[in-house]
Amino acid sequence: MSHGHIKHEQRIELAALWRAGMKQKEIAKMLNVHASSVSRELKRNSTQSGEYWVNKSQQKCDERRTKANQQFRKIEGNEKLRNHIIRKLKKYWSRNKSQGD
Repeated sequence: MSHGHIKHEQRIELAALWRAGMKQKEIAKMLNVHASSVSRELKRNSTQSGEYWVNKSQQKCDERRTKANQQFRKIEGNEKLRNHIIRKLKKYWSRNKSQGD
């Protein structure tokens, strides 16, 4: 049973099975994922009326992943910080190079 992210192909299957009226536990077994993964996917990505749309779900997933990864890109939009880091790295490398490390 997989505990990772639900892939796009699995979302397509999930949507079809959900529309066919299958229960979340049955869908989880068929997709070989944990039942909580299916529950979370449906909760996060269903419309207010309970409909699940694959493309909209994938778009929301991509947006969440992009937003989550932005916290690790601190130097991309900060030229001053970027230059400071580069200067410090060059200083560190040149010091180690002269010491033979």
